[in-house]
Amino acid sequence: MRIRTLASFLALSFATVACTGTLTDDPDPINDGSGSGSGSGSGSDQGSGSNSNGLTVNVDKSAIDTELMTTHSIKVSLKGTGGFSGNVALTAQAIDGAGAVIPDWTVNLSAASVTLAVDGAGEATAELTIPSNSAALSGTVKIVATSAAATVELATTVTAAKQVTFVVGQVGNACDIPGSPPPNAANAPKIQVGTKLRIKNGSIDRPIRIHSNFSAATNFPHQDGAGTAPGASYEAVIGAASAPRDWYCHNNGGVSLIDNGERFFLEFVQ
Repeated sequence: MRIRTLASFLALSFATVACTGTLTDDPDPINDGSGSGSGSGSGSDQGSGSNSNGLTVNVDKSAIDTELMTTHSIKVSLKGTGGFSGNVALTAQAIDGAGAVIPDWTVNLSAASVTLAVDGAGEATAELTIPSNSAALSGTVKIVATSAAATVELATTVTAAKQVTFVVGQVGNACDIPGSPPPNAANAPKIQVGTKLRIKNGSIDRPIRIHSNFSAATNFPHQDGAGTAPGASYEAVIGAASAPRDWYCHNNGGVSLIDNGERFFLEFVQ
């Protein structure tokens, strides 16, 4: 997955939460959950749900540790047992600790149902997107598989650091600003005050220096000095709201990467 290209990466710890299958005697379908982003993140371990009535379901991640403005895929594997065959309906949604749907997060399924042959296997993917200005920093992706044999529920827990990371790449001797093209003032990502903004230097051998057109009050000023070393990050915790402004690579001379002419706009919000 691509990181939204900003500064020193923070180590993200893995959490492990078991997923269990639940048998429902009279299963009722649940409405689908639904909803770009980028950023760092990782999932750990495998969760599973099963019952003796003919359906076993697994997810490849029981926990995801990540940050804002990221997208994550969860693979759902299904297996018929005991001679079961037929349609398995799938639903997915992101919920908080009280079971309410998290409005800022979206979960899209690659398929609303999977048809299994006798004792056959199938799979689908649930894609979770966490926006740049999410108020929620933790939740659970709940996936429900419903068939004539049984209903199986699984959960992937999610924890998001209050930060957004953008990685500046390198093309020749110039910076490669993230985005194709980078966002302009009209579609600038919204970042909440108090969020850590990280611009990472993705070059393996050249420093970069970040030019910012935000005011000093935002705490995201023009970078002074030698700039950011390869693999390191320029970081700022956003201190005030601002209309969309841009940042880019500053021509710093020497061996530093040069400005490629692209501008990346952000908007800071309360």
